[in-house]
Amino acid sequence: MKQTLRFLLRLFRPSVITIPLLVLGVMVCSLLLPQSSIVGRFITSFLLQFPIVHLVFLSILCYNFFSYILQLTLSFSITRRSYFWAANLLILILLAVCWLDLAAVDAFIAFRHIEDLPIYYQQPPSQVPAFLLLLAVTSLAGGISGYGATATSHRLLCSVLHILSISVSGIFAAFLFLPSDLWGDLPLVLTVILWVLLPVEELILWRMLQRATVR
Repeated sequence: MKQTLRFLLRLFRPSVITIPLLVLGVMVCSLLLPQSSIVGRFITSFLLQFPIVHLVFLSILCYNFFSYILQLTLSFSITRRSYFWAANLLILILLAVCWLDLAAVDAFIAFRHIEDLPIYYQQPPSQVPAFLLLLAVTSLAGGISGYGATATSHRLLCSVLHILSISVSGIFAAFLFLPSDLWGDLPLVLTVILWVLLPVEELILWRMLQRATVR
């Protein structure tokens, strides 16, 4: 498994550092540009969208994990078991990177005293643990779609389901970020749903990998 993980890390190293570099670049631009300018307001708006950017980024990356990259890795005689655990460890690493990015963005917003925050940003994303769970569930959904797109004849359907899963996750994120007094127990219900989905998705991926063949 260690060799598989090292292989995946080398392969996806540019992807792992892309989002932190993007976050840093947007922060620098925000510092250099006045918030009152049109470009400054655009940069601030983009900064506030980073939770969704991370959501889409992880989903697409995991789509690749379990599609063409899986085929490439299995062709090197790497076992399906080691690939499953290595891919999960890499997803955990990516989740940690994304969480640190969000914490940095939240700290930067507080430092800059950005006003007129949208309602969905009343709770900083890095302080909403359920959002980390949503990132994990969305990532695994992307992996399931990626496997289906390459291992079955339903490529178009799996691609549509992938886009749909990202859209539904974005709606989930909006409800998780909104103040609890607006929706009562809904965020708690969504969190329970996510906890149920996580092991189910892991089981589906495990079963899929056991049947994976090199094409």
